[in-house]
Amino acid sequence: MNWVFPLGSLTRNVQAQVLLKNEVRVILGPQTTPETNFVVELGAKSQVPIVSFSATSSYLSPVRSPYFIQMAGADSSQLKAIASIFKGFGWKEVIFVYEDTGYQDGLIQYLSDAMREADIQISMSSAISISANDLQIEEELLKLKSASSRVFLVHMAPPLGSRFFLQADAAGMMSEGYAWLTTDGSNTFASMDATVRDAMQGVLGIRPYVPKSTKLTAFKMRRGRELQCTKPKAELNIFGLWAYDVVWALAMEVERVTPDHNADHKENLGISELGPTFLKELLRTRFKGLSGEFSLVNRQLQISDFEIRNVIGNGERSIGYWTPDRGLSRDPDSLNISSTYSTSVNVLRSIIWPADSTFKPMYWAVPTSGKRLKVGVPVKDGFTEFVKLQQFQNTAEYNITGFCADVFR
Repeated sequence: MNWVFPLGSLTRNVQAQVLLKNEVRVILGPQTTPETNFVVELGAKSQVPIVSFSATSSYLSPVRSPYFIQMAGADSSQLKAIASIFKGFGWKEVIFVYEDTGYQDGLIQYLSDAMREADIQISMSSAISISANDLQIEEELLKLKSASSRVFLVHMAPPLGSRFFLQADAAGMMSEGYAWLTTDGSNTFASMDATVRDAMQGVLGIRPYVPKSTKLTAFKMRRGRELQCTKPKAELNIFGLWAYDVVWALAMEVERVTPDHNADHKENLGISELGPTFLKELLRTRFKGLSGEFSLVNRQLQISDFEIRNVIGNGERSIGYWTPDRGLSRDPDSLNISSTYSTSVNVLRSIIWPADSTFKPMYWAVPTSGKRLKVGVPVKDGFTEFVKLQQFQNTAEYNITGFCADVFR
């Protein structure tokens, strides 16, 4: 009898069908949304729990199948945090660029709702195929460059995201005046090579907050020693932490749920009699894992706190945090301090924007193609809340902010 079986990297769909016919009690995986969507349907028919720690698509809502457990933060869980960040910077428009997998409709709707609540407009959306070549990416970037908005939200897996930012840098879109924010699935910065990190200088990224603990520190040290010879530069990302916690949760359930009979599958129907019991116990599991508090609500791992990162030099630096109760904050210790909700980005650590700029990028600019619009701006001391003029370093361009600028735009 097989209790837990991880799907391999080859022909996962075929493997799943074979496993479900051979008394497997739980399937751990698969990793991508299309694969998961297929296996979830089989699991529902056989009443075998399907557990995924890496398929984050909002399309894969556990509501669609009572035997699917999403032990990873759903894409939609981070959208309020992203909208809060945009609002804090005063950006009124954003361009959404995403990897076209065919399963993004739900995320786009959730994002539109979150932005609308924050009074932010998605001025343009751009879907880039996972199979797009560099020339196709370049052509799409030229369209984005001609738009007026200079603020971008990128939702891509690292393989496509790496090529996208290399092309964006070549197109001159990683220069001063641009702002880029990546979702949690895109910002595995540590695993990217030096060339990609150089192209992504000044990019902001958001990811689930992982509280420090002695358990996590000990695990990283032990893992570092084990990989010292084989993969000395390997980094443990959030998906690795979720995978570790998932295995622990399943191991605890295996010890608790002991079958009292061998004929666990109905002979002709391939339906697991033990599956419902195992599922019920798994949903009740609570413990403190490497990634934080492990709890499932509506068969989903609950992710509420996020960390904001800034790509600088050879790595990345934490600049602040966001929680649904406290809003933006500088330090993780302040997450538990009772205070009012903060939307001010002034509480964050200093940010280095693209081209080593320290000026907050505008969200709006006159397109570079066609006729240019010239606007006269009075330069006066005082009353900067109405209009304020700041010249970008080593350029002839200005950042114009204030009430009058907002009304004009």
